[in-house]
Amino acid sequence: MSETTTAAGIEPAAPAVPTKQRLRNLAFLRGLEKKTDESIAQQADALRGVDEDGDEVMPVGTVMPVKLAGRTLATTTMTAGPTTFKIVDERAAIAWMREHNPHHLKEVIRDTWWKTACDAARKSGAALHGKLIDPESGEEITIPGVEVIHGRPTPKTELVKDWEDVIRQAMRSGALTSETLSELLALPAAEAGEER
Repeated sequence: MSETTTAAGIEPAAPAVPTKQRLRNLAFLRGLEKKTDESIAQQADALRGVDEDGDEVMPVGTVMPVKLAGRTLATTTMTAGPTTFKIVDERAAIAWMREHNPHHLKEVIRDTWWKTACDAARKSGAALHGKLIDPESGEEITIPGVEVIHGRPTPKTELVKDWEDVIRQAMRSGALTSETLSELLALPAAEAGEER
């Protein structure tokens, strides 16, 4: 067995993990990742939804701590979805540009003007009202043929620095069990006599 030199001295190297076991581990983790991604999408959809009274479950801007076994695991913030702008009627948009900003028109609207107008609209909040900001005048503008598209709000979860310790402690205390994980991932329960 080989040795490894560490700050504490010489230690035996960790036993090598057989390739077949690594392949099995990788396949298991990929499957777990797939189920986890599906479960995350379901939870996010539920948080975007409305309750039985018709109120948003988690309105944009809401910040909530996430507790596990009495300790903070993370905070989740409902972020606004991305706002994009799309020219849906290029002829109308070009006609508007020809009349109001012809020096920025070269058969198509110049990318720099477009990007500046969109960025300014996002930053100022004008985009929320379907408006752009004219980079030269600073005024809110509506360009015919341009549609403002608002993305879906997204819950953003930030784990605390010691999240692994929080989960480890929750597992030790019984607050987080394999049954809990199976429920979260919507995995079928093991049947009697079946290997776990």
